[in-house]
Amino acid sequence: MRGFVLLLLLSSACTKPAAGGACKKEGQQVCADERDSLVCVDGKWETLACRGSTGCKSAGNDVACDNDSYSPGEPCDTAQSDYECGTDKVSVVQCKGKHWKLVGKCPGPKGCSSQKQKVSCDDAIADVGMPCATEGSAACAGDQHALLKCKDGLMTESAKCRGASGCEASAGVPKCDTTIAQVGDACGKDDEAACSVDGKQLLRCRSQVMAATQTCKKACKVEGTEILCN
Repeated sequence: MRGFVLLLLLSSACTKPAAGGACKKEGQQVCADERDSLVCVDGKWETLACRGSTGCKSAGNDVACDNDSYSPGEPCDTAQSDYECGTDKVSVVQCKGKHWKLVGKCPGPKGCSSQKQKVSCDDAIADVGMPCATEGSAACAGDQHALLKCKDGLMTESAKCRGASGCEASAGVPKCDTTIAQVGDACGKDDEAACSVDGKQLLRCRSQVMAATQTCKKACKVEGTEILCN
């Protein structure tokens, strides 16, 4: 009987860590195989994929999990607070509460790239309601007819871009053509001028809202940077 008990104890001591299994040392990391590691989170092993070319390597107690992108929900080092690219290469994640969380999207043509621990996110194009990381950052809407800004972690419409150029972001900095507007459109600069959509009125920004200030006898026209009401 003693031999059976000893064998059972030795077998238990040599059990290989597995996802979902119990662990004791918070933050401990081990290689599960050549491509995946396991991280001890709140007493349980959780899988962290090692997507880099060298996969998961271990030497004694040291573990190297090669990664340049992460999926929301994967475990992370709580000491990390920097941003990283998501595995889809068009999103940004951040370590929050022991796991990677989606904090932004990079829908621009350059997507998300990471080099030497620096993340570049092409967020010059976005959609209303899309998660964002930097409060106040601007982007063009996908249809190029509106300027969006990051507010409380989500992209919201800031202005309509009804002018001929719409919203343009090819240079990386969104520019909104507001030379054509409607009464009630949001605006940022007091006394900013625009022609009405029907070309019959001159509008000006009053208390951050476009208001009709003059009826044009012939027409309101946009010529270059000038607004002419004839």
